[in-house]
Amino acid sequence: MTPGTHWEVESTFDVSTSADVPDLTLGGDLDARTEQVHHLSATYYDAEDLRLTRAKITVRRRTGGKDDGWHIKLPAVETSAGSTGRTELSFPLTDSTDVPDEVRTAVWGYARRDELIPIARIDNERHETVLKRGGSPMVEFCDDHVQGTRLADGASISWREWELELVDSERDGSVDVLSRLSAACLGAGATASPLASKLAKTIGPTDDAAPPASSAVASMLRADVEKLLSGDAGARLGLEVGIHAMRTSARNLQTTLNAHAKELAAAREAIDDEHSDGRPGAREGIDIPALERELTELIRMLGKSRDVQVVRARLHEVAEGYPRDLVPDSVRERIFSELDHEEQRTAKRVTMGLENPRYLALLDALDEVVEAAGEMEAPTDAQRVRSGRTKEIVSSGKKGFGKGRSGAPTSDPVVQGAQRQFKRFDKARARVEDELESLNLTLAQREELTHTLRKRNKALRRTAASINSKEMPQVVSLRSASERLHDVLGDVQDSVTARQWIRRISRRAEAAGEPTFGFGVLFEHERFSSERALEGFADEAATVSAAFKEMQDSQRKLRAARNQKKQKQKQKKKSKDKK
Repeated sequence: MTPGTHWEVESTFDVSTSADVPDLTLGGDLDARTEQVHHLSATYYDAEDLRLTRAKITVRRRTGGKDDGWHIKLPAVETSAGSTGRTELSFPLTDSTDVPDEVRTAVWGYARRDELIPIARIDNERHETVLKRGGSPMVEFCDDHVQGTRLADGASISWREWELELVDSERDGSVDVLSRLSAACLGAGATASPLASKLAKTIGPTDDAAPPASSAVASMLRADVEKLLSGDAGARLGLEVGIHAMRTSARNLQTTLNAHAKELAAAREAIDDEHSDGRPGAREGIDIPALERELTELIRMLGKSRDVQVVRARLHEVAEGYPRDLVPDSVRERIFSELDHEEQRTAKRVTMGLENPRYLALLDALDEVVEAAGEMEAPTDAQRVRSGRTKEIVSSGKKGFGKGRSGAPTSDPVVQGAQRQFKRFDKARARVEDELESLNLTLAQREELTHTLRKRNKALRRTAASINSKEMPQVVSLRSASERLHDVLGDVQDSVTARQWIRRISRRAEAAGEPTFGFGVLFEHERFSSERALEGFADEAATVSAAFKEMQDSQRKLRAARNQKKQKQKQKKKSKDKK
């Protein structure tokens, strides 16, 4: 069953029971439809430890009103337009109060193997007014009189709130109207609600989803695992935002694991040694290569769906730039009907993959990696003794930022990871430039050659994003340079994928006896786009290397200055002691 989806952009305000509703017409700019009253009753569900609530996900069964049924609200995200909204999924109402399988599956990545149980009941007398402009609904204003009951102990709370929700967040002027109505509510004595939902008010404060990360690498990994899960439900439905979020975070996880594989494996082994106390049957350590392979499979599955989405949007924009006599409707219809079919097919593959227990095992393994990463920066003496190590678990002894002409080995795993990724990037850059200069390559060969460099740059870009810019201000230049190269080579790769689809679809059109000239127009447009992008990539790649080396030199000078200062302090102390 495919659920309904709705993009929810709203503002919520706390208000006293005696407050008067402000002028909702904004001085005649909007028309206010007659108020309707709805009596809503909702039961909310979560695991016993409230993991969904802490992750800003709500699951409810609601009766009354115009949208009774089962609902899932996903975490809020910021749009490119600057507004913040969240995706709401809706499923038909069932007679049973047990969570339906399709609802349970949609939040499987978060709930894992735990049962979803009722945690709260919220009853609401809603006074709803629809505000229109030009005869079309624009905003819904809800004057809610709410009673929430926490089911664990029966504690109850009552309050009144105002809610403004856009009917169509993409309509021109809608965000501005929402802002003006919000100002009117504040002017009438309301205050912006400090809690994001009625459920949060009902059950009260909850602990964070996890304690603060104890290392920079753990923080990186945890953020990407959370982003992976935030896209999970949307990806199961084939939503572009969900698939993109999962694919990006899976790639980031793979990069971080690759950069810190030895340290993570050692830290996990130390944890297992400490917990086992030499007893048989202890957990095995993390198999980082196997985990990377699982992520590769996930990325490949998501990538097939994401590539179709990107190509569809790209070719739509390109086709709109040509008149109908060059790219006729028959070509456009053929392209988009085939891409739509492929998008549906790959979306089903994603859904099936995420319902596979293998995916759940991957999430469990990632949790173990995050735990291990927390031990990377400061292993205890007990860990070192039990693991048979007399040196720091983290410190590899290899030359990096911290080991050179001046200073001691760095203890920052993120910086060590950046050094490793840069070495791989610089090696790939040298190879690409050498082969481009010495060989007479076709466009396809040049594109294939630069694709490796693109992957190396993405890994470096990811690691650089996690370096503290306050401690290393020069990393800002590195990030900017890496981002520019990412855009250039990303455009090349998108062009390659688009041409593959144009060629494939045009052959089917030709076999069906359809004219194919328009396909040739689009193909040549994409070929020229790639040629143009490749002209400047070498300079952008050189800028990345220069920015990294500048950051490296700056850190060496800084350490040298610190060491010199320490030496002077020691000499001063010795002189003072002699006196």
